[in-house]
Amino acid sequence: MEARWDDFLTRFKIGKRYHHAHLNEVKKLYFWAYEEGMNWLNFRIKPSLYLSGNPGSGKTFMGLALLRGIIERKIHKADIRFIRSDDLDDQLLQAIEDKNESYAIENYCEVPVLFIDDLGVERPNDRVIKQYYKIIDRRLNNLTTTIFTSNIPRVNIDKNLGDRIASRLEMCQEIRFPERDLRKEITY
Repeated sequence: MEARWDDFLTRFKIGKRYHHAHLNEVKKLYFWAYEEGMNWLNFRIKPSLYLSGNPGSGKTFMGLALLRGIIERKIHKADIRFIRSDDLDDQLLQAIEDKNESYAIENYCEVPVLFIDDLGVERPNDRVIKQYYKIIDRRLNNLTTTIFTSNIPRVNIDKNLGDRIASRLEMCQEIRFPERDLRKEITY
């Protein structure tokens, strides 16, 4: 089944603030980010991305604009998944209780394109680090397209998720957003 932007918004309950996410809108805010996004979309094999910056700087908007580009260019007719990191943590914890942890982790390892929003907001503990490590390690070693957003610069993510995950995230192309809160600047 071919993915469509409106279907994607509905399936993942994306807030209205992001419904107009598009690289042309990114271009109005950050021309350099637009150029990075266009270059990324033109790669045959999309490298994983780590979008970092302070809250409200445009990371999620940019990530969703990239996913929209993938959908509109029909690059991936297969599954694309968006999840907030704290929701991923909740799902993985529930999977343990439901005795299907391996299945849940496998689903996140295998989806062709995965967007994990707000990495680093989950409460780090041994379970979280172990589960996230399995997903991140498999995806990055298999060159499976993953987009991460985080308020934590990649060089500091080890404080939340440990050295092993931080080391894997070094394989991602990092795009740093300026210290700016667009939520305060832009009204709808």
